[in-house]
Amino acid sequence: MVPAALRKWRAGALLLALLWLLYPASSVLAQVREGRLTLSDPTRIYSLIGDWSFKTGVAEIDANGPRFVRIPSPWRRSGVHYDGVAVYSLELAVSEVFRGHNLAVAVPSATVTHELWFNGVLLGGRGQVAQNGTLIEPNTQAALHIVPRDLVRFDRANTVEIRVRSLAGVGGFVTTDTYIGAARLTQAYYERHRLWSALLCGLFFFVGGTHLISFAGRRNEIHYLLFALFSLAVGSLAVGLNTLAYYVIDSYILHQLFLNQGLATFALLMLLFFHKYFDIRLNWFAAPVALICLSYSLLALLSLVYTPAFYYLNLIGVPVLLSTIVLVIAYTSAQTIYAIRKRRFGARVIGIGFLFFGLAVINDIFSYQEIIDTPRWLDEGFLVFVFTMAIAVSFKFSHVHRELENLYQKLTRSERQYRTLVENTQDIIFTIDAYGKILMVNRALRHQLNYPAKQVVNRPIYDLLYRENQNSSVGGIAHYLLKSKLEEVVLDRKGQSLMLQLANRNAEPREYELYMDYVESESGPQILGRARAVTENELTQLRTSQIQRYEIGNYLSLAEALCHRIALDLTRYLSYDEAMSVKTCLREIVINSIEHGNLAISFEEKTEAQNSGRYFEFIRERQNDPRYRDRRVLVLFALNEKRLRLYIEDDGDGFDHRAMMGRNPDDVNAEGLSHGRGLFMVRDEFDLVRYNEKGNAVVLMKRFKKPDPGGDP
Repeated sequence: MVPAALRKWRAGALLLALLWLLYPASSVLAQVREGRLTLSDPTRIYSLIGDWSFKTGVAEIDANGPRFVRIPSPWRRSGVHYDGVAVYSLELAVSEVFRGHNLAVAVPSATVTHELWFNGVLLGGRGQVAQNGTLIEPNTQAALHIVPRDLVRFDRANTVEIRVRSLAGVGGFVTTDTYIGAARLTQAYYERHRLWSALLCGLFFFVGGTHLISFAGRRNEIHYLLFALFSLAVGSLAVGLNTLAYYVIDSYILHQLFLNQGLATFALLMLLFFHKYFDIRLNWFAAPVALICLSYSLLALLSLVYTPAFYYLNLIGVPVLLSTIVLVIAYTSAQTIYAIRKRRFGARVIGIGFLFFGLAVINDIFSYQEIIDTPRWLDEGFLVFVFTMAIAVSFKFSHVHRELENLYQKLTRSERQYRTLVENTQDIIFTIDAYGKILMVNRALRHQLNYPAKQVVNRPIYDLLYRENQNSSVGGIAHYLLKSKLEEVVLDRKGQSLMLQLANRNAEPREYELYMDYVESESGPQILGRARAVTENELTQLRTSQIQRYEIGNYLSLAEALCHRIALDLTRYLSYDEAMSVKTCLREIVINSIEHGNLAISFEEKTEAQNSGRYFEFIRERQNDPRYRDRRVLVLFALNEKRLRLYIEDDGDGFDHRAMMGRNPDDVNAEGLSHGRGLFMVRDEFDLVRYNEKGNAVVLMKRFKKPDPGGDP
């Protein structure tokens, strides 16, 4: 905690520093009153703000119009509706103490051209106007005009004239920084002011550029981008107000772009930044502000190519936009005060800058609107505000950085705990992409299947599926089932599970329950999975006998689940490998009942579909066919400690089982008839295989113990 005395000292030091920064803006004193001014002190600089004598050269206007028009106010505001050259004149009394001194007059900016005359002698100007008053080239660049001492009269009044050419009826806006004094002092002040303005603009662009770079490295920190754009808008506005664009390219259009686009984007960017920085949701107020700023920006662009638009820009656009800026400042001030009360991070720092900035903006706007008469110190207010905002953004970055460090430490601890949990489990934990490529797998893979993790990473998970032989349909069905489940996980973004046999490094089958769930990552959708080895539960072990009846539809996944259920019960009486062998044969029978029985797929049709790579698509077509979709497979299952008995019947037309079973297995292998091998596997595995006459039902029996003499077959 900072002691109270130190906090007061720090606040006082900051206040003194700010007052020192603002001193140059308040050092110009005095005003022109009723077209007269007296110079009495060569060590002072005199402001030329005030009421000047005004003439247009048009008799009717001069007779009926005002005698005096204020600088810096446009003459339109004084009721003069005139487009052409007008003359602002001043009676200047110069004290004898100035004898021996040259004078200098600074005209930082005038809309849209100006010439300075002293006692009837042209000293210089900006822009070009023809003899008949036609505007040739507008130019609002600042200028310093030296008045030679031999032109100055000390015994009577001198005449100072500023001749201004309007554009589309808008003229006479001479900036508040117009002043006069001894040449050496005035020139030094002018150059110091120009250097100070250039430095300020450079700082604004530097701050904006650095925060753009910061945003490039932190794309999610939108307040960096908004603050960068706000700083650039302030810099652009400052360049326009100080006519610094002319030092880059001598172009009136470029100057107007800097001035008006900076002014147009200023309020909106400030509003967006404050909402983002203080995490306040945008409300209805943002929409009209955005509309006004966009409209002003488009009207300003139109005024560069269509002169009448310049008139409406100044008549309507500028007052509306300036009023909007005042409202935005009031609104964001209220938000800052609210944030300070809520102890939001960085709110007090921004509040200090906002105080000076708001006063500077309102001061200049009210001065422009002739509500008050004060010097211009908008640039300095900008500097204080941007400076404090930069500090606040830096503070927030430090705060976020500390939070990220703490979060990183927590994540590191969580990652260690996660790795401990994942690596110490007996389950195979894996991550795959949407196409089945293995991205990560834990060390349980080595213990379960004897594969090193590095050996399977970047390989398809289908490579781990068990295949009894290359031509067996079992591996293809397992591939199909797994692929279908993966597609469901990705499309539905929901978890899926299934039973599958995985092959260890020795190509031996192992039964696993796979559970897979959807996760979203930066690289796209991924699937987090767990493979748990199937073990027999205690209740199953306690059963001594059971009889079950199942009716399943024509889905291969149901056949897989049913065969797995039966094989799980067999492990009470058979070894795991023996139970899996029975499961393989039983699955062959049930799948044949679905494919060749209920779906009426011939061996030739299946071979053609497999060779063309559309076998499973062909299966789905038959499953949806009205002729076959309502058919079922009936499975009766009886099990005790002596034997397994099964009755399997489908709704198909049957097949010539005698011809198939009567063939020599070696002949089938020699002819490459892969579809018939499953029947010979079944015959070798079971003690009894008996088909009905039609060939659409079969009775299977497998003994576990040697039957008693005279017992049932």
